[in-house]
Amino acid sequence: MSSRTLLAANPRTPFAAKGIFKAALECDAFVIFELALSQMVVGKHQGYSGLTAQEFAEMIHREAREMGFPPDRYSLHSDHINVDEDTPEAIQLAKEMIKASVEAGYTFIYSRRLGSFK
Repeated sequence: MSSRTLLAANPRTPFAAKGIFKAALECDAFVIFELALSQMVVGKHQGYSGLTAQEFAEMIHREAREMGFPPDRYSLHSDHINVDEDTPEAIQLAKEMIKASVEAGYTFIYSRRLGSFK
């Protein structure tokens, strides 16, 4: 049985994405590129990366092409789309991020509702 490496990373710049692709090529690894709610720009929510789900996807796809990285060896993942308060605003933000992620072609979306709401 052979083993393969699976790398998960949250790059926010093309430079970081290039380095991740370079390392993955050297290790024959599969890569999951993640963008969390705290990083993503969605509507009025200004994540700290300054990137929308679509912009992040475009950056990753562009860098993959430039590095010659096979498209079947990486995926896009929305991470930590957590609803941690029972407010219409928190629920709406999670819905908007999920919608943006699906439209941008993300293949995995992790979301959960935290806490105990009344």
